[in-house]
Amino acid sequence: MSFVSLICVLYLTGVSARTIRSTEKEAENELIDLSCKCDKRFWAHYKARGCHPVFEEGKLDCPARFDCPDLQTNSGKCVFNGLHYDIGSYISTTNACARCHCVGDEHTNSTHVECSYGECFEDHNVEGYYYVYSQDSCCSVGIKKEIDEAPKCIWNNKTYYLGQEIFPEEDRCLQCLCTQDWNGINSKSCRKVDCLIETNLHLLQKGCIPIYHEKACCPIEYHCPEKKQNDEETNNSSIVTKDPDQCYFDGKAYNKGEILEYNGVRNCVTCTCCTPPDFTCIHQACIVPSPPANSNCQNLTFKQGKCCPEYDCPVETSEAQRAAKISEEKETEIFGPPHAESPCADLHCEEGEYCQLKQICEESLCRIYPQCVLINADCPTPLCAIGCYVVDIDKNRCPTCACSNNSNLIRREANEVCVLPNCTGSNCHLISNKDGCPICSCDPPCPICPTNCQVQTDISEGKCPECICNEIVERSNVEISSCPVPLCNGVNCTMKVGEDNCTHCVCLECSPPECESGCKLEVNVTEGCPKCECPINENIEKTPCPVPVCEGINCTMKTGEDNCSYCVCLDCSPPKCEPGCRLGTNLSEGCPKCECPENENGNDVTTVGIVDSSTEIQKCPELKCRGYNCRILIGTDGCQFCTCESKCPPTKCIPGCFVEKNPLPDHCPGCICHIAPTSKDVASNES
Repeated sequence: MSFVSLICVLYLTGVSARTIRSTEKEAENELIDLSCKCDKRFWAHYKARGCHPVFEEGKLDCPARFDCPDLQTNSGKCVFNGLHYDIGSYISTTNACARCHCVGDEHTNSTHVECSYGECFEDHNVEGYYYVYSQDSCCSVGIKKEIDEAPKCIWNNKTYYLGQEIFPEEDRCLQCLCTQDWNGINSKSCRKVDCLIETNLHLLQKGCIPIYHEKACCPIEYHCPEKKQNDEETNNSSIVTKDPDQCYFDGKAYNKGEILEYNGVRNCVTCTCCTPPDFTCIHQACIVPSPPANSNCQNLTFKQGKCCPEYDCPVETSEAQRAAKISEEKETEIFGPPHAESPCADLHCEEGEYCQLKQICEESLCRIYPQCVLINADCPTPLCAIGCYVVDIDKNRCPTCACSNNSNLIRREANEVCVLPNCTGSNCHLISNKDGCPICSCDPPCPICPTNCQVQTDISEGKCPECICNEIVERSNVEISSCPVPLCNGVNCTMKVGEDNCTHCVCLECSPPECESGCKLEVNVTEGCPKCECPINENIEKTPCPVPVCEGINCTMKTGEDNCSYCVCLDCSPPKCEPGCRLGTNLSEGCPKCECPENENGNDVTTVGIVDSSTEIQKCPELKCRGYNCRILIGTDGCQFCTCESKCPPTKCIPGCFVEKNPLPDHCPGCICHIAPTSKDVASNES
């Protein structure tokens, strides 16, 4: 009997589509709470789409549904936070690490928001040190040593130093900074996390729905409708009349409370119709257990049908039990049918049913069992050609054939059968071999964390948990890094990764001067080689020179006793002129005077028309020049104003640097860089 006529479908627990209603789920499956919670973070995509909440009468805490406009795909503009942006425009966000622009696609004649993200090369496993952040900074601005006497913030029984980031557990979408004014999550240093869902509007336009993690703020992935060959793509727009109290996906409508079938590797994602018109999809969080005391327990493994990893703990058996097991296996070998023959041979199915092979995994062993399944009359089991085989059923319970056009396909004779493998390992599933027969595909086992480490609790589907240790431990949990924190003493330094896989500081060669006792080489230099810095005393640092501000007429620059430049101007009080007169602009010497038009006799009356300055004195605003090639001019009101050929653009510094507070006259502020450690897996990071 051939394989294709026997095997209609291979049902893999945890891989197959889940049923529509939660009441049909198997009791042994671990499921998250399917009750619809009123959590605003799961509605972020509604805000990005420009939807409006609709409330039931008397229930203003939670919206019953959302009213959503049709998404425009060819408007020629990008939409972000309800605002429209032209192609090429910069889009301002609250995410300090994102640089977003409106981008147009000539091939699809559409627009979308595209963001580039800055990377922070920080190793947070450096014991005894912590990173310091500033408000609205992407990466840390420095690293400090933990000191018991330093000011701290306390929240949820956890202690944070000034400048450390705080992520409150009660609000996953809130990011705070420990400051002197910290008084809880309502502090000014807290801000909402920007998920930038607008960058994925093209997925929402295709009918995809976001998947949120139970313990995160932003979507971690998107679940999209299936694409069918030789058929138009089906999405929610195919439904002409929509009930506002129903959810829609892939051209179908669902009532409130219904569960959407989801083909996942493990049972981690549950999509419930909570707040129409979209399903609310939540990825379950895993609480990874500590290693059990049983010495026989092996690595953490993901088992089919289970969302979270478990320890594989085989039960010790006695000699008599092992002998009985061997005897049972021999009896099965002698009296049972060969494995290459059909497991369905001894199973009698009623009319309208067919034999289906179901794989049930117990511990790390997955066995094949036959069962009778009702045939969908609209799509009976196909008879596949040689070289093809029956694959998993679709959402309509219809089995289909899968064929390969590969020239290397090993063609089987009609009377040959496939051996069904017993899969052992983590996250196993069956794939098709060249000859059309199924083979096992398993993930490597997850490593066991050392005893002094904690196991990561928030893990993505199909991923192994990482170890959180006090020391710098590699992800393999074997190699321990002993790289020192790189120190830079020089100018124009860059970070390089050496042959030892550690980060080192490389600086330009300079001949450092010999400094007197008590002096040291300056390290914060923007150009040239360092000079000697000599403080006034050991406890007072050298005060930088202020930016000279000129307020007056005929100003000159003077150098004071502290070697700083100051502006010295004539003491002029601008006169107030009578109507018809104005201040003179020729101020080559002296103070300004009023200039009036000639009188009837042709005489110049420059000095007349001056109002007594003793009765009313005009006060000029503070003069500030920022830019290059600036000139100081006198306005018609007698006050000075500054004009520059080019203004200073906003100064943006790389991580570890800060903007210069007191630039030289006629200079724009630059960046001053301090010592900043970097992670050893960085190829390079300019200091």
